Amino acid sequence: MAEYKLSVIFLDAFNRKTRREYVILSADEAAAIVSADALIAATDPIVECGIVKYTLSRTFDQVTTVTAGADVGQGLTMTWELNTLGSEKLGTSKLPGPIPGIFDANGNLDLSHAGILVYEGKFTDGTITISDGEQPVDLKKGKLDK
Repeated sequence: MAEYKLSVIFLDAFNRKTRREYVILSADEAAAIVSADALIAATDPIVECGIVKYTLSRTFDQVTTVTAGADVGQGLTMTWELNTLGSEKLGTSKLPGPIPGIFDANGNLDLSHAGILVYEGKFTDGTITISDGEQPVDLKKGKLDK
């Protein structure tokens, strides 16, 4: 059985939103969608709040190695040029626990590092967005957070 997360956003009469999350165990995506739709249909008649949207996503277990000394309190802030049709808008994204080898002596990101080039390509190929759904077209700089 695969695990899917159902995230439901409710809206009240005061224009306040709240989110509730559920786990759906299902044999496949099609069955998970049916279960999610059924729960929404069963919930709507018993709440005064409106359901403004819901998201169904699949959960995957990923096992990678934690490096000795890894610290989520240390981070990398990256600045991206965004695809905004003529405007030179920039956006940022953050990554926790970066490896020391991707920085120069001043804590600036080495944009030519092989790992960074691969990472950047995952965003600039048009399939992954940052921030509020904006499409990065170029990684401009990065800095080790202090």
